[in-house]
Amino acid sequence: MHTHALRWVYCPRDLGQSPAWRGHREELLPKRLLLAFWLLLALTVCAAAVPEWSALLAQYDYDAAAPLNAVVDKESPGLLGTEIALHFTSANGEKVPGLLFLPPEGAGKAPYPCVVGLHGLGGSKSDIRVAAMMIVPKGIAVLALDAQYHGDRKQDGKTLVGPDFALMRQAFIQTIIDYRRGLDYLATRPDIDCKRLGLVGASMGGIMGAVLTAVEPRLRTAVLVVAGGDWRTLLAQSTNDAAVKIREAIKGQPPSVMDPLDQIDPIYYVGHISPRPLLMQNGRRDDVVLPACARALWEHAGEPKAIDWYDSGHAPPLAEVLQKTVGWLAKHL
Repeated sequence: MHTHALRWVYCPRDLGQSPAWRGHREELLPKRLLLAFWLLLALTVCAAAVPEWSALLAQYDYDAAAPLNAVVDKESPGLLGTEIALHFTSANGEKVPGLLFLPPEGAGKAPYPCVVGLHGLGGSKSDIRVAAMMIVPKGIAVLALDAQYHGDRKQDGKTLVGPDFALMRQAFIQTIIDYRRGLDYLATRPDIDCKRLGLVGASMGGIMGAVLTAVEPRLRTAVLVVAGGDWRTLLAQSTNDAAVKIREAIKGQPPSVMDPLDQIDPIYYVGHISPRPLLMQNGRRDDVVLPACARALWEHAGEPKAIDWYDSGHAPPLAEVLQKTVGWLAKHL
């Protein structure tokens, strides 16, 4: 009896012949089919939600043969190097102002490697000056530009991060193209080695930097500081004033209102930086670009990559961040 009970439980043949099991199986079959259907539908929707790389890349196309009309507005030599104020023409007729920091005499030899520096939301090209003071003495030049609607490009009533997601996407793409044109400008300068170009971006500049590095093969490495991915999570939870205003403006609207942001979400780009090396530096208590968003960007990135976590919020210790950044750039450029 005991043996028979064991055999009844574990033998598939006997189990299948049980009238009780047959009824249970017939009852489960529709449920299994329904579950399989919904699973297949979910997988299909998830696959369809990921934008095609070719379509993403095409957004940043521009006419590289168009005249830059580059002008040096002012050149200021100093002990820490030479600061050059300039402007050039980008796509859509945009006049883009920038600063180029060249190493001081004795710090390396021209042509110099160069990094592009991307400032944060509400900032300007001048914010990169502090980092440049650490970088140029190592014999590395730095180029900084004003992002769309920032610095000398401010326009009343317009913001790069706001509830008009179509405008936000357009401004984001414009800024990426502006930096690509900036690389075109560097190629005209005999004192810059365009085979050794890198990127440093902080906050919004880091988010943009992930996209720029992915679409721009001339960049050999990137350092992203307090950056992250997944726009929907970031804007839903960030304490940044712009995010708070966005939540108020779109309250009650369907999630599809944010669809334009999928086209500029760095999680769909960062994997294309590989095999070029990527360094991320983030704060464990960041309530502006949340750790969850940083991890999302990190998980989508390919190798080689490294990440440093600081016991800080959105402002990790500047001296330590810059020291690691300079060391990374010196190693990879």
